[in-house]
Amino acid sequence: PQKVSLVFSSAYPNNPASMFGHTLLKVHSKRNSDLLDVGLNYAAVVPEDENPFSFFWFGVSGGYEGVWSIEPYYVKVQDYINFESRDLWEYEINLSIEEVRRLLSHIWEVEANSYSGYFFFDENCSYQILSTIEAIKPEWSLLTYHVYVIPGESVKFLKNEPNSIRSVNYRPSLFRKAMANYELIPV
Repeated sequence: PQKVSLVFSSAYPNNPASMFGHTLLKVHSKRNSDLLDVGLNYAAVVPEDENPFSFFWFGVSGGYEGVWSIEPYYVKVQDYINFESRDLWEYEINLSIEEVRRLLSHIWEVEANSYSGYFFFDENCSYQILSTIEAIKPEWSLLTYHVYVIPGESVKFLKNEPNSIRSVNYRPSLFRKAMANYELIPV
């Protein structure tokens, strides 16, 4: 592992849990293909046949278990950009290699030795990612005085810290690319 990016995915209207977007971490390696990097995702474990009322109740009250998962980044890109037509923004976090390794060790330790409930509005994907970053960079105030933490706001919290972001990479969705090409067609 060489670098870490906070990845923000735009909203997905077909899934109420993703109506505010989603955040995950991308772990960059020495490879020259960023699609072969690793995606670290924090999400609720929800039964496939969950009814909408239970989904809302358990999501708001923390009735679901939140877990970290690891997938190749190309899988996340395929899911978000191609299947769900969601744009991705990758914010490379200004961390040293040692801090990157500590961050990954911290996630492994938390996942292996604890349990956390998943709350849609506050202790969600964004909260867990920001608290993990703040554990490595305690001088950054990412979670102070926030009643809720939603994905779009978490990007703002990170950007508000001076020198916290090295670079930004935008990946448009398949739909956005198609619409851009459509606009080029002469009338």
